Amino acid sequence: IKIAVDKNFADLSILDVDSTVQEANIAYPTDANMLLKLAKKCSKVATALNAGVTVNMKKIGGLSKNYFFRGKCSAEEANHRLLKYYNAVKSEILPVIDYVENRVLNGSLRLKWSLKNTLLTIATCGRQYIKDAGYYVKFHKARKRKALSLHAKEVACISKGKTSKKHEFGRVFQLGRIGGNFLVALCSGINLSDKKVIKPMLEKHEELFGPDSIDSLATDRGYYSVKNMISAKKHGVKQVGIQKPGPVAQGDEDQEELRNRRSGIEPLIGHAKKFGLGKSKMKVDKNTHGSGFTSIMGFNLSQLERNLTQERVKIAG
Repeated sequence: IKIAVDKNFADLSILDVDSTVQEANIAYPTDANMLLKLAKKCSKVATALNAGVTVNMKKIGGLSKNYFFRGKCSAEEANHRLLKYYNAVKSEILPVIDYVENRVLNGSLRLKWSLKNTLLTIATCGRQYIKDAGYYVKFHKARKRKALSLHAKEVACISKGKTSKKHEFGRVFQLGRIGGNFLVALCSGINLSDKKVIKPMLEKHEELFGPDSIDSLATDRGYYSVKNMISAKKHGVKQVGIQKPGPVAQGDEDQEELRNRRSGIEPLIGHAKKFGLGKSKMKVDKNTHGSGFTSIMGFNLSQLERNLTQERVKIAG
């Protein structure tokens, strides 16, 4: 971005802010599906250790298919099938969890690293998974702060109000667009609220490009708060276009211009997702987090390359 600024490709005086979700590399975390995954891991461990504990996957598989492929049936019938499936999984895997917790994790056995990771997952998540699934079976709703994955811990359930995706599972990236269509990324938490991001984003911009470099700021209604308006003024922003909730005020041409300008960040987010900001392919939380920033870097390099190419064409012409 600094090269783009030196070449006059970027304009630091304007900043538009919006957010997007980087989806984690996990399947949709239904309690029934997660029970089956846990049962498979316990079966793998029981087979590898050969210590007298077994998991009857044939029984669990039959009951899971009976629930997953139930077709049209009443809610009572679906709940009855789920209860049978849950009880079967619980009775089969609890002895394995007990064995892992009491005997294996004391470090006396030499095991492969992959098997050790599976054992650690079962010991740390096994009982909690059973409790979470039991809560759903009993109350027919997901427990708050339930585990969403066996391998990814830094994952949140995020609702952005989209009709196509009611719930997304991953982390929130806050993006700031400067003039010239370059992006600045901020991701200081798994689910950073829009209302709490204006001050950190302005501080990030000041850290990168120096103080008093922003003249106008534009966001959508989700970012509006009195604190954010005051924070923008304190950072020397002359035109504050943080949209207020409610009907759009007519006749204010400056605010309308800022609203129209802010909407231009949305297609850029779509382009950034093609560089890797969409659903992550990483298995580890740190790698998932890093891949989001890498995608923004790739997007900015692409924008810079396009500008340099156009400049060379002008010089050659």
